[in-house]
Amino acid sequence: MDMSYFIVFVFLFLLGIDLAFLFRKETGVTFAMANIAMVLFLYVGGLFKQLDIGAYVFLAFIILLTTCVAFKALKNRERLVSVLKNPITIFYLIVGISLGIIFIGKISADWDELSHWALVTKNMIATDTFGNLDNSTTMFNQYVPATGIFMYGFQIFNKQFINGNLYSAFNLLTVSMILPITKLFKNKISFACIASLIVSLALPVVFKVNVYNNLLVDGILGVTIGYIFLAYYVDRKKPDFFTILSVGMGCALITLIKSSGLAMCIFALLFIAIDIIFKGKKGLKTFGKARCVFMLIVPILFMIGAKLSWSWYVDYYQVRAGWDSSEMNIPNIISYLSNPNEFQSTVTETFLKRFFIGDFFYEYGTYLNQPQVFAIALYFVASLLLMIRTKKRGHALTCFILSALVLVGYGVVLLLMYLFSFNYREGLSHASYPRYISTVSIGVALILAYQLIDAFCAKSSNKRLNKIDKKKGEKKKNAIALVVTCIIFAITTACLCPHFATAENKHVEPYEKWIQALEQVDEDESVYYAMHDYNGSSYHCREYLRIRYYATPLQCSGFNEGGSYKDGRDTKLAYTGNPFSINMSVEELTNELNNYDYFFIDKVSDKFINKFGKLFNGDIKAQTLYRVLHQENDKIILVYA
Repeated sequence: MDMSYFIVFVFLFLLGIDLAFLFRKETGVTFAMANIAMVLFLYVGGLFKQLDIGAYVFLAFIILLTTCVAFKALKNRERLVSVLKNPITIFYLIVGISLGIIFIGKISADWDELSHWALVTKNMIATDTFGNLDNSTTMFNQYVPATGIFMYGFQIFNKQFINGNLYSAFNLLTVSMILPITKLFKNKISFACIASLIVSLALPVVFKVNVYNNLLVDGILGVTIGYIFLAYYVDRKKPDFFTILSVGMGCALITLIKSSGLAMCIFALLFIAIDIIFKGKKGLKTFGKARCVFMLIVPILFMIGAKLSWSWYVDYYQVRAGWDSSEMNIPNIISYLSNPNEFQSTVTETFLKRFFIGDFFYEYGTYLNQPQVFAIALYFVASLLLMIRTKKRGHALTCFILSALVLVGYGVVLLLMYLFSFNYREGLSHASYPRYISTVSIGVALILAYQLIDAFCAKSSNKRLNKIDKKKGEKKKNAIALVVTCIIFAITTACLCPHFATAENKHVEPYEKWIQALEQVDEDESVYYAMHDYNGSSYHCREYLRIRYYATPLQCSGFNEGGSYKDGRDTKLAYTGNPFSINMSVEELTNELNNYDYFFIDKVSDKFINKFGKLFNGDIKAQTLYRVLHQENDKIILVYA
């Protein structure tokens, strides 16, 4: 079993303990900060093409901090013991180790995992850079890299790509950003605390069924929206430097998870601003005017810093774009509003029907595709309950208005993307719509849920626990808490993993010969893959993505990574490229192979032999690797590798 994941997890676990000890915070809060800190440390190293240096500096920082805590603990042993015995500490330790075991055999299979989210991390591990420069096999290279960085960090000790570790790390980050909710219950285990934790972990699943079994960032993006608000909310009575830093780091993280994270960050900060404004004079006096300012200014600076640093990186290293949004500008939008063309009118009409009417079925069996008027109605009910419980009409009403505006506003942005960024085929079909809209739905749902949990569960639960504490001894209470923590883990595991992920051989078996052939190719060489029955269908597009995924970091034929949506707006496919086709002429194939060192044949037919046989020096066999011998006048000969 690969140990790199577990070693890095121990480092992160120690950092969470260190922060809890030094700042006198609960581990439910500090584990999230520890994980986000790893992303930011490695991100800074990656900006200078030194991801591994960033990782080693981060690990050295943890060792130094842990040493300091060890010396301090000699004089305050009770404080350290209380941190280690905390039920949430034990829960997180069990979850982290179990995730490393559960997903060890998991294989990436989703289209977007193969084209980016898993692929970019595989490139990072191979090159110790962000994996999006010109010599990489990734697409969409201007996508921000936060989740890939975190997944990369867990492989730093083996420098070997373990696919399952991506999922273990991904889920660890997600779970850690939900754990702060336990602080609403003063970190004491109770039925209400257990139920609230389960609800918070399960809520993203309502909108994205495979949120814990897939590397697409929509789910974790929504969870991070909730985290930014929660990091503030659990400390709202006595906020300090740690609180402000937690919120700020969350803002940097969400900005680096996806480009739309910038807007999501602003949404979360607006909810924080609402809560501060409606605290009333007494609440603001307790909070402090200076802290009010810092609570908003510092996170904004983190957000801007993350955005500008990535823009600098993209410009400095001239990172190619796989997505073109240049047509989404003010003149074109005005022209669309005043005189839309046929394509724009059709897209607008179908989009509005889908947004406001929709249905309740899961698209692709994965994403909730509910009508957004229903979501807005649920926001209203949640805000109404909040108003009845807290008697703060202005706060509850403003939360509802902002929730509705966030959803509608994001819908407008999506519509503009379909009109001006996507190719015509995907614009008309509203490609990935349920996935995109689920991000906002998860984020807003979590923010409202946290407020409802605090209003209905936390306060009454804490009163009951205070009475129980007076009657029962501390040891017995901790023993019960530990048992209940294990129960929490069992239930949470059921939510995280409907089934234990095992090696998915069905995805690998058809490519065993291809994977074996790649072992003969040096790192600086390239391979051209010939899929005999390629016809440009969605299925075959996915196959070419998988083929290149297995080849990475070797250069392999496939789609043109630099192709943009703008370049291909009139084409049938969103991506441009030159995969092999039986309809190619001999001259066309020769020209392609002149750019490669090897040629791999998937299938062989009589038509293939009759057409391309003269290029081969020997028999022509399927599932075979041939070396390309370059001759004079751009001629080639193919021989057994």
